[in-house]
Amino acid sequence: MKRLKHSGRDEDSDRSAMLLQLCSYVRAHARLLALGVAVVLATAAAGPILAWSDLAVRNLKTRALVWMGTPEILLLQRERFANTAAFAEEQAGNAAASAGDPEGAITHFTRAIELYGTDHPTAAHAYRLRAREFEALKKYPQALADADKAIALEPDYIGGYHERAELLAQLGRTSDALAEFSTAIRRQPDDAKGYLLRGDLLAKLERRDEAIADYTQALAAVARDNDARSSRDQDEASAKFLHKYNDELMARARVHRGETYQDLGRFDAALADFTEALLRRPNYRYGYISRGWLYEKQGFRELARLDYEEAARLGKPSEWLTRALERAR
Repeated sequence: MKRLKHSGRDEDSDRSAMLLQLCSYVRAHARLLALGVAVVLATAAAGPILAWSDLAVRNLKTRALVWMGTPEILLLQRERFANTAAFAEEQAGNAAASAGDPEGAITHFTRAIELYGTDHPTAAHAYRLRAREFEALKKYPQALADADKAIALEPDYIGGYHERAELLAQLGRTSDALAEFSTAIRRQPDDAKGYLLRGDLLAKLERRDEAIADYTQALAAVARDNDARSSRDQDEASAKFLHKYNDELMARARVHRGETYQDLGRFDAALADFTEALLRRPNYRYGYISRGWLYEKQGFRELARLDYEEAARLGKPSEWLTRALERAR
């Protein structure tokens, strides 16, 4: 999570602009809520369309479309899915990772790698997943070795570049990390996640104008992807997953860009990004925290309280959020 900062500005003109925007966004939010209720009711009436197992496999295959991109990689992923024993170990590793058991996850990912073949390109994704768990255990040499192996096995797999870049940033090698993100973007120019992650690193380095440019590129890449996919026939499960994935990316890019605008004192632009993110993803807890912080710093304690309370409703409050709630009440 990015650290929220106080910019120190509190101008009447900013307040007026924010209040005007707030009115329009409340109206927009009301329409969204009404639409959401209609969608929920329609879905409940229709009943389950696909069995869980079928939907899970479809979603996993769709993730390959999102994360890997090129036709060659997609063919490779079909081969990966066909190795059912290895793929089962991979999914068991994901389950262990989600349960907070990195050592158990590493065991499963290692078995998956062995079943795929340690030097076979289908193992690239499992190497990347194992790298994440080594990173969680702060075993950075092993994590870097796995990220390197993923890229060596499949040079067009941009997920490997993302993983290596994030590891390099953790180790303080920021120039190398930026170069790695740039390599991923060169290989796949519409790499929205690459732009987002590079923007985060630039923001951390206080290169804010460059960060804003990357967040804007990420949003444009997601919009182009949505347009392209809307013109192609897709099964319902894949379309739903891709829509959710792109909305999550867009929400993150908008909130991170909004925080950077706030650091620059551009409060109206920050509010617009935070609110648009929450319209796209109403359950985005961090979006409420970020907007609540902006409201609090601008003196709108009641609006801050509402956002902080919604964030607390969506998940266990952190120590920071607990203090923020106390300040706003």
